[in-house]
Amino acid sequence: MKKIIFLITTIITLNSCSKDFLNEVNPNALSKETFWKTSADLDRGLTGCYAALQNAQLYNGGTDYTTGGVIRLDIITDNSYANSNFINGASVARGDHTPQDTYVSNLWTGCYRLIARCNDFLDNADRVTTVLETTRTTMKAEVRFLRALAYQILAMTYRDAPLITKSQTLAEAQVPKNTNQELHNFIVNELREISSGTVLPLNAIQLARVDRGAALSLLAREYLYIRNFTEAAITAKQVIDLNKYNLNTPYGNLFKLAGENSGEIIFRVAYAGPSLGVGSAFAGYFAPAPPNGYVALPNLANDFYFRDGKPKSTSTLYVPSNELLNRDPRFDATLVTNTSTFRGASITATNLLPTNYRVRKFTEETSTRNFDSGQDFYVIRYPEVLLTRAEALVESGIYTEAEVVGLVNQVRTRATMPTVQAVEGTGLSQSKLIEIIRHERRVETAFEGLRFFDLKRWNIYEQEAVTKYMAVDKVAVPALENRLLIGVKHALFPIPLREIEANKALIQHTEWQ
Repeated sequence: MKKIIFLITTIITLNSCSKDFLNEVNPNALSKETFWKTSADLDRGLTGCYAALQNAQLYNGGTDYTTGGVIRLDIITDNSYANSNFINGASVARGDHTPQDTYVSNLWTGCYRLIARCNDFLDNADRVTTVLETTRTTMKAEVRFLRALAYQILAMTYRDAPLITKSQTLAEAQVPKNTNQELHNFIVNELREISSGTVLPLNAIQLARVDRGAALSLLAREYLYIRNFTEAAITAKQVIDLNKYNLNTPYGNLFKLAGENSGEIIFRVAYAGPSLGVGSAFAGYFAPAPPNGYVALPNLANDFYFRDGKPKSTSTLYVPSNELLNRDPRFDATLVTNTSTFRGASITATNLLPTNYRVRKFTEETSTRNFDSGQDFYVIRYPEVLLTRAEALVESGIYTEAEVVGLVNQVRTRATMPTVQAVEGTGLSQSKLIEIIRHERRVETAFEGLRFFDLKRWNIYEQEAVTKYMAVDKVAVPALENRLLIGVKHALFPIPLREIEANKALIQHTEWQ
């Protein structure tokens, strides 16, 4: 792999009251001999690791809406589709991309940029002797979390990738890819170590920093991804037993600036703004509607039930002339349709072509400055943890129906939707419970960067993103007929060509040779 040298380009101060951006530091003026000396250097090095999350190629910071990173993964699922060639990922959404694709290369680069900063911090943190050992240990644990997050993204998209845990010299830059199993083993070991005992504080030292709940939650997600259901259930229960998270924020307020203080946000990528040029680009809009670079698909819209807990195919509450009427409130909080209001104005159908649906979730509706929002991206929320335990219990085969539906009902109740018992009854089969949980996970977490990973780990990517798409969305929206996903191949990202050319030890995946 090409050598990545990335120190600190932006310094951010994060605290419980604000997200202030300070001055820039010239990375060329820094070296091991002059930098890793003081506690301030250690603070700045840590901040540099967190700042890497905000890169446009990872969590879509700055003002470049055309990139996107993790948040753009939904466009290659049954949730949404690229409506324009100007955004990264358009060719991936169609299925006509190659290892030279910009989105494929950018996501890889974004992950390894973060990894390189984390490795640099971990290699040099012990050089600073003017801080308490407990402080340094906590900082190192935070950085190991960030590095594990990057490797989890790589493992779930590219499958096999180089596992680099030390800063590289040019002589060490030629490295082969590690297996997917090796990546996941590393992630589990890292997260288990930093989430044990008191290595991390119960409550984050500052806003948007890692705490014990975040590490346990990412570990529970990891166990679920690798189908270790017993450990996933245990770890999710550890998060629940912390008794620090809640679902008190109405869903309609959650993905707005006013919702950033919610008690369900476990880990976030924090942004300042607007008007500073350093906010989140993913929250931008194109007046008079949400962004048109990617659009929501009809089958996702159809999955949001009505107030009676039934789909529009069977609900007596469905009114064809007004899709919002009597709907699960998460529909309006997630999508915009032709009966919606957006930024205080009514939407017309011509603004929503070609699918009649756009994405409201995370989209700015207050600022006049476009694609430069203070809106944070929520990497992990408490409802995911609840649904992780529910799914893991059922998949393990060792569960009580009361506990499983109780977990799902917490998520439904916050959305003011009826309970499982009220709609589906009791005495439910294992397969029915899995169906309920998967549905709830989809409508609760749409456009939060999880759907692609979920479809892959359920081994239904081709079924849902290809077969079902052809049967539902292509019929409903003929303009989308150019999507040519091949399930097995396109559920896997190719290794970027430029990385293979720079690193002769890298070999392309068989599916992409």
